[in-house]
Amino acid sequence: MFAIGFLIIGAIFIGCLLLASKLLPERWRHPFILGVVAVISTYPFLHLVRPSYKTFKELCQHQRPPTIIKTKAVDFILLEWGYSSDCTGGPAYIANSGYLGFDCRTNAVNKDAVALYRYTKKPDSDSNCGLECFDVEKILKPETSFGYFDHSSRTRAGYMVGDEKRVTIDYPAMRSEEHIPFWRWLRFEDYILVDATDGDMAFTTQYSYLPYGPLTILGLASGSAPTEQCPWPPKVDPRDVYKPKNTPAVERKP
Repeated sequence: MFAIGFLIIGAIFIGCLLLASKLLPERWRHPFILGVVAVISTYPFLHLVRPSYKTFKELCQHQRPPTIIKTKAVDFILLEWGYSSDCTGGPAYIANSGYLGFDCRTNAVNKDAVALYRYTKKPDSDSNCGLECFDVEKILKPETSFGYFDHSSRTRAGYMVGDEKRVTIDYPAMRSEEHIPFWRWLRFEDYILVDATDGDMAFTTQYSYLPYGPLTILGLASGSAPTEQCPWPPKVDPRDVYKPKNTPAVERKP
């Protein structure tokens, strides 16, 4: 379908070009046609000399670590990826830290249903010890309220103006501030860790670039314009946000 779209556009373009050239004196027709063809031929490569494309490449080559907006002191951190598992990764997850233990959703304790459990480290247990060194009890909610189960993660997206981010959509709130101008080729998407009570805690950013703008081929392509993307950014590590209570909480500017 993509090739058919190019053929249709090419045929329309040639027809319009020939018709337009007939409106000019005969001596200008060939220079006019050659000039238009030259401009069209160089368009696919124009993004290579744009300052915004250089910025995009620099952002990809020097990816920033996740931005920590603020931290929160807790005793028990949520093992978010422990869903339907036996939570055996929990001891290593909190090893050599000041946490008293971790919260984990699992069906290992009760095979009939997934529930939330708190694993509390037994006094004087070895740091390399497994789940046998933890007391376990069923709880109603984790101390750290974030992630899929708390419906408290979100994304926001938009475009870059210099170093400034212009947000155009905020999901799941679907807040839309403005349309993206055609010439704003450098786009961003923030993946935000949101605490259910404390709001935005941290985020990581992925950048993308539309070398030809938001153009598709008569809607016959996949529905989205050709796009370059930076490598996927590192995820926010909850341990960088939820610190053991013996570590003071801090706030930083986003």
